[in-house]
Amino acid sequence: MAQIWPGWYEPPKPAKAMGFGTMWPAAMAMLAAEAVLAGTVGIFAGLTQENTEGGYGGVLGIFMLGILLALLGAVCALLTTAVVVPSALLARWTARRAGRADGWAWCLGVVAALVTTAVAVIGGLLALAMGPAAPLTYLVWWLALMVLLAPATLTARAAQVATAPRVMAFGGVGVLAVVVVGAVLFATGTVRAYQPPRLDSDAMARTWSDGHGGTLRLASDGAAYARDLRVYSEGTRDYDDRLSHCTGSGRWSYEAGHGARGQKLSLDIRGCDPNPPGQWEIGGTQGKPSIYYFVGDPDSDSTHRLTGVSG
Repeated sequence: MAQIWPGWYEPPKPAKAMGFGTMWPAAMAMLAAEAVLAGTVGIFAGLTQENTEGGYGGVLGIFMLGILLALLGAVCALLTTAVVVPSALLARWTARRAGRADGWAWCLGVVAALVTTAVAVIGGLLALAMGPAAPLTYLVWWLALMVLLAPATLTARAAQVATAPRVMAFGGVGVLAVVVVGAVLFATGTVRAYQPPRLDSDAMARTWSDGHGGTLRLASDGAAYARDLRVYSEGTRDYDDRLSHCTGSGRWSYEAGHGARGQKLSLDIRGCDPNPPGQWEIGGTQGKPSIYYFVGDPDSDSTHRLTGVSG
């Protein structure tokens, strides 16, 4: 306090509340950190799951990554501007109107009320259009929105000029920690990356079903029998385009290839228009193997899959 007269001091000035311009970079930094952290965890989780999606490599891959990051930044900026900072300002205003302290608990309560309202409104509109969802679905929506918005809103409420760099620094440390832990888990075999089941001709000799009445029976003597097997014409781009059903017989063989990912099923069934593809991929798990082929562009993730139902 500044002395303005012997024994008299200037009363302390109340702390100036941080405004939109200070809150915005802090909240944006927190949302970006959340997104990168979630993406890193998602990458590690994806390594444990079967993935039939085509990828992009080289310059095209870098270009697509740039587009993805630009879209992610735009979404974070939109959420920060339209949702996060207004929520923090609303929490401050309602606290003053109620004569309460603008603390983190009050701010969190305001966020919870807004999220609850959003879930109720959106869930109600979707229920009118498509019918109600399971109660657990709405709870998952609520938890996901709270996890997304609460940290950013609390950061905006407590924002200072140096908050954004600190958030980015802590976010970077968090991502690095996830990368190190994930690498250790995979390196030690505690968590294993997905590998297709390792089969042989005996394991392939079974009935395979598409779950919709179509079956493919592979006999141990190399004979193959299709019944109502779904077949998609060349050039098909989705499941509803140029679909036919095949019932016929032919021959099959198993190709071991190099490693589990090199396995193939060669199939030759005649008498259908069109005939089923001649080569199928092998996926699934050791306990529940599957065979599949790509529908349309192999770079897409559209597949027609049959699951082994009997040995």
